[in-house]
Amino acid sequence: MADFIDFIAKEAGNREVGKKFIELLKKGDAAELKSFFDSIDYTGVSLDDCKTLINNRQNIINSTETNLKDY
Repeated sequence: MADFIDFIAKEAGNREVGKKFIELLKKGDAAELKSFFDSIDYTGVSLDDCKTLINNRQNIINSTETNLKDY
């Protein structure tokens, strides 16, 4: 069962997955984010994990805009 750490480690270079992740963060729907993780076999990412990510989304989005400008 892959979790968020696995997601970051394995998908770091996958632009398509990264773009979708950021889009979902911006939408702010934890259940939809959970469905996304489930759909790509990261079933270890819980709904609570997704809520935490959503609650901290602005920091994550700001980081990607600073460090990953072409995502």
